[in-house]
Amino acid sequence: MYDFSRPFKTKSYEEQRRERLLDTLSEYLDDSDVSLGTFLADLKVCIIEMKKHHEESLDKMTTFNDYLP
Repeated sequence: MYDFSRPFKTKSYEEQRRERLLDTLSEYLDDSDVSLGTFLADLKVCIIEMKKHHEESLDKMTTFNDYLP
């Protein structure tokens, strides 16, 4: 049971982000059916997807800027 006499402490964004990273790493590294190669391949796919997303956003912003006087 939660002790309501003590103040509730929320975690900082940095703490939350680090915990999410730890959870993700644990999913890959603690699973005996997943190799390090799989982890690295998935990481590379994620980086490529992020790069594509940002390139598309840059293209949209560039086009938008071109239309402005």
